[in-house]
This record gives sequence, C-alpha cells and structure tokens, in this order.
Amino acid sequence: MKTSLTAILLGLASLSAAQLAKYCDSDEKSLCYSVNVPDTSASSGSGDIYFQITAPDTMTWVALGQGQQMKGANMFVIYSDTTGNNVTLSPRSGKGHVMPLHDSDSQVTLLEGSEISDGKMTANVRCANCDKWSGGEMSFTSKDSNWIWAYKAGDKLNSNSNSASIMQHDSMGSFTLDLTTARGGSSSNPFIKQAGTSAAPAAPTGTGNIGASDSGSSSSSDSDSEGGMGASPMYLRAHGVIMGLAFVILFPLGVFVRAFAPRTTIWAHAGVQSLAWVLALVGMSLGIYIAKKEDYLDAYHAQIGLVVVTVIALQPIGGLLQHAHFKKQGNRGIFGWAHRFLGLALILLGMINGGLGLMLSGNTTSGEIAWGVLAGVIGIAMIGAFALSTLRKSGSATSDKQQTNGNNGYGKEARTNNS
Repeated sequence: MKTSLTAILLGLASLSAAQLAKYCDSDEKSLCYSVNVPDTSASSGSGDIYFQITAPDTMTWVALGQGQQMKGANMFVIYSDTTGNNVTLSPRSGKGHVMPLHDSDSQVTLLEGSEISDGKMTANVRCANCDKWSGGEMSFTSKDSNWIWAYKAGDKLNSNSNSASIMQHDSMGSFTLDLTTARGGSSSNPFIKQAGTSAAPAAPTGTGNIGASDSGSSSSSDSDSEGGMGASPMYLRAHGVIMGLAFVILFPLGVFVRAFAPRTTIWAHAGVQSLAWVLALVGMSLGIYIAKKEDYLDAYHAQIGLVVVTVIALQPIGGLLQHAHFKKQGNRGIFGWAHRFLGLALILLGMINGGLGLMLSGNTTSGEIAWGVLAGVIGIAMIGAFALSTLRKSGSATSDKQQTNGNNGYGKEARTNNS
C-alpha cells in the first residue's frame, strides 16, 4: 500500500514537472537552446518563461532571438563577464544588419546554474515579458514559434556591461519550436535540480534552417541580398566608404589647399569642398535609406549625420558672402570667420560620427581603432594647418594695415613740406 501511494505521488509529480523544447545546431552540436513555459503562463498567455543557452566557451558571444529575422527580434546575447567564470546577459532589440542595442524594457533575470566551466558557457534565464516586445509578440501555446540564433567565435569579451559592443556574427540561422511540448511545471528554475527532483527533460522538437539567412532561405547570412529584412550589407559598406572618403580625405584636403596655397587657389578649394559635399550628400541618402530599413533614425549616428551634412550645405553661402566682402573691403569679415570655424567644426564632428557609425554597425575593434587613429592624425593636422593659416593671415592683414597707414602719413608730410 505504501509502495502504491509513493508511485501515485511520483506520477502526479511527473505530470507537473517542467518540460523543455530544445533545438541544437547540427554543425555545432554543443550549441543548444531550450525553452520552458510554465502552466500558468501557457494558460494566461503572459508571465514568466524560461530558456537556456549553452555553447562552447570558444565563442565570443552567442545569441537567441524571438522572431523570424533580426529586424524586430527580441534578442538575448550572452558573453563572458570580467571574471571569465560566468556570463553577462544582454537583452537587445534587433534592428537588422547592424549591431542590436541594449533593450532597457526587457525584464530578464540570469538564474542559478549560469556559468562558464568545462569548456561550456551556460545561461539560465527567466523572462517576464517575452509575450510582447516592441517588434512583435509570441503565443506561448504556438506549435511553430519562430526563433533565430547567431554566434561569433573568438576571444572572450570579458565585459559586465549589458551594452558592450559586439562584432558581426560568424554564423546565424532560424528555427521553430513547438511550445506545447515545452509546457509544464512551476519551477522557478527548471534547468537545475531541486531537492528530490531532477532537471526538466528536453524534448528535441526544434526544426530549423542551419546557417540560413533571416528570410529562412539556405543562403549564407552574409550575402548581399536583402531578403525582405532590411538594408543590404553592400549599402552599409558603400555608405561607410563614401562618407570616409568625404570626411577623412576630401574635406581635409580642401582645408589644406586653402591654408597653404596662394589666394588664387580659392576656386580649387571651393571645387574640392563641393565634390566632398556631393559625396556626403550621396552618403547621407544611403544612410537615410539604411536607417529607415533598420529603424535607426533615432540613433545618435543618424541624427548627427543629418545635422552635419545639412549644415555643410550652407557653407558655400558663407564662402560667397566672404568673397564679396573681401572684394569690397580687402579683409576677412564675420562671414569669413564663421565659414572657417564652422567648417572645421563640422568636418571634425563628421569624423567623430564616423566612429559612432562603426560602433553602431558592430564593426571589429581593430576597424574602430584604425578609424580612430586615421581620423585623429588627420584631424590634428587639419587643426594645426587651420591655426597656422589663421595666424599667418592675421599677421599679414596687420602688416598691410600698418603699411597703408604709414603711406598715408608720408604723403601728408610731403604735401605739407611742398606747401
């Protein structure tokens, strides 16, 4: 009788035990994602769900996302913390083919059992608002819920920041999970053994596109086709190259021409700067297209870029007004000074914004450093040329004024003596 009662109790306990729906990458066998939906959450359609990410510790970062593609996805990225013994959990909003940014609205908790040990990263996570997010929603009773994954192999990131800059993925894909097989239990952490119980068993219910693009095709995720998901990487590269050419090469070249060449080269200065502005305008047009596709118009990089290129369009007006003033007065007026100082400030701000763009796109650290060094050296050289040119021309103007005053005095004295 006692044995029968024990069996019944164990049977009832098993009915309420947590279940897991699981998906593992066919190429990287130790890269797996598991999901549990408690009974109460499945019944109400909201509340806590639990998921686990496991991956080799040779990966820089690993991500799981709710949705069919990066744009609009509710993403969860893990990477090593500063100790190297545990993971940092970073909830992020997917915008497309650019680095996802930290989502402060996400209600996630890193649970017990999360660690980096024995060559494996493990993140046990509770999410309190994964039923809806800014880019979409998910039914906790769906038999074909959509998920995406991605990872970047390499050195550990070793950061405690949930908004750390991450480089572009090496591989990514999508899969679906039958969440009805993940339903069950009321554990506050279904991934660890509780007293007298065992961790939840996993049901291998996931089907997916290995190494596929966001659109679900079997093509590489790094291809240049848009696939209906956002801006192509080709447009991103074109935007970066064009803006780099304008702000690091041509605009500074125009400053150097005006600073050291004779005054007769003013039209060469105007020509170089006009070409640079045309390129900047083309780059800005690409940037607006990308920002709309990726929903990044509110990003600092996009807003600063719009202001810089728009204000630069007014620079020729200041230059022409100064030219007219010089023909009449023979000196630099307020429009000339405004043209010079504003132009320098805009070019420097454009260089800084280029660095922000690299960070936003998830460029490599070495790429960001290279841009910083190049822009820094050219920026310092440009400031030096600007300062020397300003001092030289100010001194020349003072000398001309003194000579003019002296000549007027001599003429007056000569007339007096003759009289």
